[in-house]
Amino acid sequence: MKSSFVLLLALMLVLPCAALAETIDDNDLRIELEPLYLWRNSSSEYTMLYNTILPGSNVWPWRHFNTGQIQAPAGIGFQGDVTWQLSDFFAIQVGGFWTPEISTSGTQFDPNEPNGGGTDAVYNRSPGNDLNTWASQGLQSLEYTFDSQIWGLEANLRGNLGDDLPWLELYLGYRYISYYEELGTVAYDDLDDYQGTDNEIDRVNIVSSNHLHGAQLGVDVEFELCEGLTVGTDAWVAAFRNLVSVSRDFRTDDRPNNVRDDSMSGANWAYGFGFSPELRYQPWDNVAFTLGGDFIHISNISMAGAYYKTVANLDDDTLRPYDGVVYMGAHAGIVIMF
Repeated sequence: MKSSFVLLLALMLVLPCAALAETIDDNDLRIELEPLYLWRNSSSEYTMLYNTILPGSNVWPWRHFNTGQIQAPAGIGFQGDVTWQLSDFFAIQVGGFWTPEISTSGTQFDPNEPNGGGTDAVYNRSPGNDLNTWASQGLQSLEYTFDSQIWGLEANLRGNLGDDLPWLELYLGYRYISYYEELGTVAYDDLDDYQGTDNEIDRVNIVSSNHLHGAQLGVDVEFELCEGLTVGTDAWVAAFRNLVSVSRDFRTDDRPNNVRDDSMSGANWAYGFGFSPELRYQPWDNVAFTLGGDFIHISNISMAGAYYKTVANLDDDTLRPYDGVVYMGAHAGIVIMF
């Protein structure tokens, strides 16, 4: 499918640029729909496995592991918008993007397996622990799963300066972004537990959701390379009110009452910006094709890993919306004009 699309795009771009095509701005209604490919890059790393501090045990090999080593795969979704031209100078635009939940998993083994030795889950040594975390001390292995998802909506009033700056449009509006993470681990005390013949096992699951509502200001610049072929970029900055919710679950298989199951929520200010360079080719009056890149950065959000160290401390009720996430990717699609 990818090779067919590349061939189609190449055929379109080698067509004569002098093909007759009116500019998109001359139309009253524009609909744009594009498949979207995004991958995630976190700006924060939280320790999950580290060297035990039991006396005399520092001679054992140990396994270090943190959330930055969890490589979540990319997600393939879509983005689109609808623009109504109210006059020569103003338009209303609504749009959004969506990617599916992406998941990854793996297992980290202690170098002293089958029965473990020098590696602890980080919450085992957190001050103020109220839960029993013995299965996570000198563990044999740690299984992990990680899920994340991002999607968003926006509505804007767009304006231009007419013939004075025909290559520039400004827009002001509302942007909503939903960002979600779920981190789960299973700590096995020794080989018997890992193989299922014993039950000295600790289970953790943390979910952190961010709902960002904000105002954005943006610019859209576009330059004509030749008739029908343009290059440009869209760029925006936004200030958000972030509504955060976090749930935490800790369970031990051999101790039914050794449980944490709670949630908390709050709000904070967050910020973001993004840009999307794009090449656009319009071979016919009412149809254009697009190919471009995408970049989104959001700061002051809450990540699941920020609560991992204190998951066994029942007194910890602090929200930690201090992290940032970057998404990068590409899109290609079609624009239909009426």
